[in-house]
Amino acid sequence: MPRKYSGRSFKYKSKMKTRTLTGVVALLIALASCNTEKSANSFKVTGDIKGIAGSDIIIMFEDPLSPNGFSIDSLHASSDKFEFEGTIDSVRIAVIAVNNPELVQTTGDEPAALMPVQFFIQPNCTVKITGEVDKMNLCHLSGTSMNEQMNKLVRFTEEQQIYVDSLFFYMYRVEQAGFDTEELQDAIRHEYAKLVDLHADFVEQNPDLDISSFILQMYLIEYYDLEKLQSLYNGLTDKVKSNNYGKTIYRMIEENQF
Repeated sequence: MPRKYSGRSFKYKSKMKTRTLTGVVALLIALASCNTEKSANSFKVTGDIKGIAGSDIIIMFEDPLSPNGFSIDSLHASSDKFEFEGTIDSVRIAVIAVNNPELVQTTGDEPAALMPVQFFIQPNCTVKITGEVDKMNLCHLSGTSMNEQMNKLVRFTEEQQIYVDSLFFYMYRVEQAGFDTEELQDAIRHEYAKLVDLHADFVEQNPDLDISSFILQMYLIEYYDLEKLQSLYNGLTDKVKSNNYGKTIYRMIEENQF
């Protein structure tokens, strides 16, 4: 059902992407026993997340030295504060997920688990994460330049993200009650399109931030056509185009790999 928002041609998938944590946690647990070769550069992640006490916390981050392409660690949080330490070779994207059945909302035949928090790690850094367990994807991030930029993105899209999340959970409850949700699903598509457009707005307004190329590669390439992606990429500064994410999105655009 293609629509136009703010003059943009939005490319819908046949099934809208809903990033529930259930699959993420299952993947993390399944791969938690993998052994990886680690570099000599340490990093630390400290968290202060209200309501996380009593939960198992799992961290996954990119690791090209691992056969699976990522490394995994976990711990049990006895309080709302926790700390991870590890080693990494360069700037990598990371995810922290919470595995606690008591925090999962059962919605029919599919649990609506908590969304993870996404951030960056790098050698010799300390990342700070603060927030609430039921809004992990909206946590405040600090400690490195990339995390400051990620935090800026989260704050930029926060209001619409909260609205979209609320619509998803409302839909789950309606479906559990046995009611039709076709009209509600259409409304969610509409609001999700606005959320995607906000990410594009952020890129356009912040062409000098390294995270803008990351947003193009990780978020927008799935939703926009080649012309729109090329326009967003061309607006980036040379510095941003030359980082790892910028180089990757350039190759993907040139080879039409989306």
